[in-house]
Amino acid sequence: MTYRFLARFAIRLITLLIATYSANLFAQTPCLTSEQIAKVTVVQSTYQAGALKPALLSHSLRVFMRADQKCAQKHGVCQLDFDPLYDSQDPEIERVEYRCQKEQVIATLFAPNDKPKSIVFSLVRENGAWKIDDLHYATHQHLKQILSNPHH
Repeated sequence: MTYRFLARFAIRLITLLIATYSANLFAQTPCLTSEQIAKVTVVQSTYQAGALKPALLSHSLRVFMRADQKCAQKHGVCQLDFDPLYDSQDPEIERVEYRCQKEQVIATLFAPNDKPKSIVFSLVRENGAWKIDDLHYATHQHLKQILSNPHH
């Protein structure tokens, strides 16, 4: 194994531990039920991967995302001109904190020299697993609204 591989592995492990610790320590509304913890785990996995992975998305959100990706291959930028996971074009995040609100998970993103930003995740149960169905932003339309606008 190379030093680079071990360094990446150590960084990912530390990030996972910090994210898990932050979710429990800083939660304004604790996620206590097994259902809430399962939902938070899906959102945490998404931030650990650094992207909205198709396997963690609901069928309907996957369809919207694929359509936008196909459009972008033909036309450059289509509906998404930002990273929906971070609500930013150039994400620079120091940490993420998680809390539960009714049926949703709220991820609060902390960036250097910027105000914290919260993104509300709606999840649905499909084939026995929790999947991300939509992301709601404080300053503009939610993700499915953005993706459902007519393409080029």
